[in-house]
Amino acid sequence: MSTHCIVALALNDNTYATAYINSDGYPEHMMPMLNKHFSEYVEAARLCSRNDMRGIYEPNPAHDTTRVDIQGCMQVFKDGGPAEKVTELPTNGYVYVYSDGAWEEYDTLVA
Repeated sequence: MSTHCIVALALNDNTYATAYINSDGYPEHMMPMLNKHFSEYVEAARLCSRNDMRGIYEPNPAHDTTRVDIQGCMQVFKDGGPAEKVTELPTNGYVYVYSDGAWEEYDTLVA
């Protein structure tokens, strides 16, 4: 079973650019990856510009060629199109938001 998550970029108009990631979305994996590879605004914006990724991983030459490199790490894209722009973040699952120069973890599974 996969642990999905949402990565979101807080925008100036009080909305978010959000992208869905299908697997390995648990905090112990995602926060180090986000902080290592997407710590700058431009990097976070590029990550949040595509929707429906299978996962974010460290580079591995043994992986197949469907992986696309962004900021030195690997993502597998499905055909999800551009990211969604929303006014409210999801209330279930793991959500990671880039705002004010840093990633924050929102664990919405725990009320």
